[in-house]
Amino acid sequence: MLPDEQIVRAELQARFAEAFQGMSGLLSFAAGLVTSGEIRLTQLRGLDPAVVQVALGLYVKACKQFRSILALCEYGLGEDAHALTRNLFETTVALVFVLRHRVTLTSQGKTLPRVRGKPLTAKLRARLYMANIAFEHQRTLYEWERTKGLKHAAKTLDKKGISERVNAAEKAIGQEWSKRLKERRTYSGTTLKDLALTLRLAQAYATLYRSASWSTHATDLPQFVRLAPRAGTPTLYLSPGDAWVPQTIRGASLLLVICIEFLNERFGLGHEQRIQEEKHRLGFGRTRGRAS
Repeated sequence: MLPDEQIVRAELQARFAEAFQGMSGLLSFAAGLVTSGEIRLTQLRGLDPAVVQVALGLYVKACKQFRSILALCEYGLGEDAHALTRNLFETTVALVFVLRHRVTLTSQGKTLPRVRGKPLTAKLRARLYMANIAFEHQRTLYEWERTKGLKHAAKTLDKKGISERVNAAEKAIGQEWSKRLKERRTYSGTTLKDLALTLRLAQAYATLYRSASWSTHATDLPQFVRLAPRAGTPTLYLSPGDAWVPQTIRGASLLLVICIEFLNERFGLGHEQRIQEEKHRLGFGRTRGRAS
């Protein structure tokens, strides 16, 4: 237990009761879309089982990340909760990348050349995402094999299985896309920033992602210790508190709403009114990354 943890948590529950209740309600709505029984998909044009699998997997991941963020906020660990919005942002970007109707990739403001015979459809984008996972496993294997002290551990990996999945991925997406993904080590062949700009998530990247990166890179020291101007005596802040809690509640909620909106619109789930109600409650207008 951290100092005053129980006291701080009680204070936060009283102060942010409405906000926490709103987050819980939003999460219940989000989870209900995939746990209330059979999902009836009414708009399947341009989709296939691979798209559905990747999209639903990313969506479930977003829900679980949002739950972790809520739990940390309730305990007054706002800095850590805010750090997780970085993870949630990356999950949101991946989901939007897969589900958006049309995507034209850019890098540093310039449109990337198209790959002949491999248009960037939702079907291909889902396969790019899965291919990058296979390539990452291959990179991990190679790294372990070259690192002293890990060569024995590398033998525990399924080398044959990794090779088979990589070969299947390369066959599915083609030589040029495989080259792009391997060189950039991303599922889009571009940086996360360029992809966020492409998907109209620039504001979320500039605010949520950038500020959430401070704690992950340990550049948020003033949150935990300060020195007196003259004597240099440090004041330590070990107790939980409300730092980053309000910002995290709002930011994480926006990201989950974007995920819900894309899943609902692309799969035709019919929850437009409830989504608009959530956006109104949060004070947001139209989100900037719609599927169309």
